[in-house]
Parts: sequence; structure tokens; C-alpha cells
Amino acid sequence: MRRFFYLFIAVSIIGCSHSAADQADGGAKADLTRADGAQDDGGPAADAGAGRICSGLFTVRDANGKPITAKETRGVEYLFDPTKLHQLQIDVAAQDWAWLKAHARDESYVPAVVVFEQRRYEGAAVRFKGGWTTMSACFDESGKQICAKLSLKLRFNKYDSCGRFFGQRRLVLNSSVRDPSLMRERLAYDIARRAGVPAGRTSHVTVKLPDQPTGVYLLVEAIDKEFLEDRFADAEGNLYKQVWPIHETAEPYLAALRTNEALGQVQEMIDFAKALKASDEASFSTAMSAWIDVAQIARLMAVSRVISSDDGPDHFYCWDGVCENANFYFYRQPAGRFTLLPWDLDNTLWDVEPNFAWDWWRKPASCAAVSLCEFDQISDCTGEIAAQTLIPPQCDSLLGMSVRQAKEAYQQTLSALVGLLRKAASDQTAFRALIRSAVGADPAAPKLSDFDAYNDWLASVLLKQADTVEASLK
Repeated sequence: MRRFFYLFIAVSIIGCSHSAADQADGGAKADLTRADGAQDDGGPAADAGAGRICSGLFTVRDANGKPITAKETRGVEYLFDPTKLHQLQIDVAAQDWAWLKAHARDESYVPAVVVFEQRRYEGAAVRFKGGWTTMSACFDESGKQICAKLSLKLRFNKYDSCGRFFGQRRLVLNSSVRDPSLMRERLAYDIARRAGVPAGRTSHVTVKLPDQPTGVYLLVEAIDKEFLEDRFADAEGNLYKQVWPIHETAEPYLAALRTNEALGQVQEMIDFAKALKASDEASFSTAMSAWIDVAQIARLMAVSRVISSDDGPDHFYCWDGVCENANFYFYRQPAGRFTLLPWDLDNTLWDVEPNFAWDWWRKPASCAAVSLCEFDQISDCTGEIAAQTLIPPQCDSLLGMSVRQAKEAYQQTLSALVGLLRKAASDQTAFRALIRSAVGADPAAPKLSDFDAYNDWLASVLLKQADTVEASLK
């Protein structure tokens, strides 16, 4: 079952794992002209003015058809209620929709209206999104779309800096085209949050797009200012997407900056990288105390291994002599420490992970790149997969020394994950029942026989993984 994932990971993880739009959702890119002639600069809308209270406006019509505008007072918790299968309708002008489909891989926004519970949320924007497996591999060499559906990103503050939808500026709608169970990403995020790792909320929804039948998607909370406000005492710090503290110049950090872009102050990351480079096993704890919470890193590494995350921050895949990791953010509260945040947990829970410790407790004798098949104990290893290499995460100064310094936190998290995996198996039963009818009605979803078979397999993986971790702790 795990080979299902590796067939896609073998071609490219780092080089193509994120498009320019995903890497800089709102960053600079080439000018693109929509069908309506408007320019999509991709840039972030300015933050709302001081003192301005942002709350999503919606429109309903009275008995005479007259539009009435009001403010949404319900919070994000309603949107991500795990007991509900919400329905979204995304309306796009015919000309814009035709342009968007023809330019899906450009990942540029067009205007949209989101209809939810008969309320129309004006001023939204929508685009297609994805990495290699959910975008690049969804088109053949001629440019024809070969995936049944593409993932989407909704943005509510592109045209109005105060635009919100249930308090959110952005939302992700993942197609789950590589997961016939439609459950792995949702359960992985749930497990991470319950283990004390700051991670996004998720919920299944149905989505009606122009000229397409209603489909099942996974709604994922974006990591942005609202995410920070909900989880940190101070949300005014710098958020960085997918840049590791190894650079001693500003450019890589400026390119990765997702908040406070206008200020462009990234000296903190340069200082962090220099302090990390200068530390060793003896000095690490003292040198890093001002920069990171080593226990937080250790908890995330325990979660990552137990959910068998194969393209997260602990996988340094090598391409053309460069070995890099992916799918994470760093956030630092002003005058505080950095927190490592996981992202894109769709490639998880493919099989029971026997190697969840990776012998973190000592640095390997050699930190040269090793075979992916050897590292992840893949017995049936042929073709491009066999040629893939990566650097063991124990060799990375930040991850390796954090886990070795916080061994107790790592093992405590493993212990907690035993129950969390079993809870996830129970939740999966409820989620499966909640969406099964909608899956059956979605022509772009897996066949119900496949949906059921892969969910049966996933349930066994969750329970066997819990048993495997539990046995290791005795």
C-alpha cells in the first residue's frame, strides 16, 4: 500500500512540491491577464486599517427579492464542526471560469461568490492549487487534465483587506485525488492537534462548481494571521513558509515571509541559523533556549513518525546534490521563540510505520545520503524509487539535537499517541458514515467499493500502529 504514495514522490518532492503560487500565495509573479482584462498581481491585500473590525459580510434576499447585507457572527468552529457535512457553492462568471480552467496551472485568482446556507458571501476569489501529485501530475504532456478534480484555494481578502468568511481570510479545499479513503489528511491533522502540535482544523464539505457536479472535498484551515491569532498569545510576529534555518543571508527568508512582508525584517532567522550552526551536542540546549522549545520539536517529530509522514520537515530528499525538506512553517512570536508548524499532511498513514524511532538517540556514523528504500524499510523497491536518496533527519542539527535533548518529551508523546491513534480509528468510522452518501453521488470520487476497501485498510493501519507503538514502550 505504501508504494502507492512512493510512485508519486519519486519524480519530485522538493523541485515541484509547491508551485510559485503556493510558495508565495500572494508573492510576486509574472503579470497575467484574466479573461475580464483585470491584472492578477498575486499580491497580498493590505492589512485592515487600525481599529477596523473585520467580519465577513453576506447577502440574503427578503420575501420580495430585495438583497439584505449583514455580518457573519458565527465563528470558525461552526465551519469545522466535525459532525456536519457542510455544502459550499462557488459561483464564478462564465468568462472567468473558462479562463481559470484553461490556466489552472498558473494558479491565479479570479473573482467568486461563495454561497453557504443560502447566504452569498461576495468579494471572494478562487484559484486551483496543488503540488506535484495534485497539480503537475494531474495534466498530461499535452496539457490535458487527467485527474478527476483539482484542489482549490479560496481567498476572501484579495479584493477587500477586511474580507472574511467565518473569520477566515483563506481556506483550502483539497481534492484528495491520491487517497481513495478520503480520510488520511483529516485524521493526520486531528492526531497532530490532539498531541499538542499547532495544526490546522479540517472538515469534509461538498462543493458545487460551475458546470461541474457536486463533489466531496476536504476543507483545511490555512496557516495565516487568523491561525496565529487563534493559537498564540501574540500573532504579530513573522511567519515563514518552507525555509530551514541554514542560510546566513536575508533573501531566502524574505522570499518565505508570509506576515509583515512590508517590514522585511528577517534578521531573527539569520541569527537563529548562525546560533544553530555554532552549537554542538554539549552547547545545544543552552544555545537554543532563546530560539526554540526543543520539546515542541520533539513532539512534532514523534507525531510525524507515527503518522508515517513521508514528505514533511523530517525528510531531506536529495535532488541534483541538494537535500531539502518540505511542508512546514516557522512562526516566532515577538520577543519569543520559534515554533515549527506542520503543513500538507495528505501523504500520511499509508501503512504501519515500524521505524518510528529512527534511532534518534545517536547521530549516524555517516551523514551521507542513504537510499530511501533502506531508510524507510521498503522491501519492494524498484525503478525510480530505488534511486531516491535522502539525508537521515538525525543528522540535521535542529531536529537531531532537539529530539536527543528532549527524549522524555518524545517518548511521552509516543505514549499519548497510542490512545490518539485508537481515537482516530473511532472517528474514522463516524466520518466515513457522514460522507459515504456524498461520495457515492460524486462522479469524481472513488467508487464506493474502493472507498470502503481503503477505509477498512486505513482502520487496520491505525489500530496496528497503536499496538506497535504501545509494544515499543514496554
